[in-house]
Amino acid sequence: MLDFFAIFSRGGALLWTLNFTALRHNPVDALNALVRSCLMEERSGVNTFTYMPKTGSHQALKWTFHNVSVLSGPPHA
Repeated sequence: MLDFFAIFSRGGALLWTLNFTALRHNPVDALNALVRSCLMEERSGVNTFTYMPKTGSHQALKWTFHNVSVLSGPPHA
């Protein structure tokens, strides 16, 4: 089941999120752990991570990379 969806940059900047259900912990904590443990270490062959919060049950995180060189903003005049 998909509980939480997020889009963030390779540098870890959170760009967009969507909650599908209430979680017992802050999902941003799980994303921070993912970025620190996997993405900053450039474990490119790995695409799953298990987050173990201090309270509650563990959470499985899965991701994929979409290599976009530039995020576009409003058109220039």
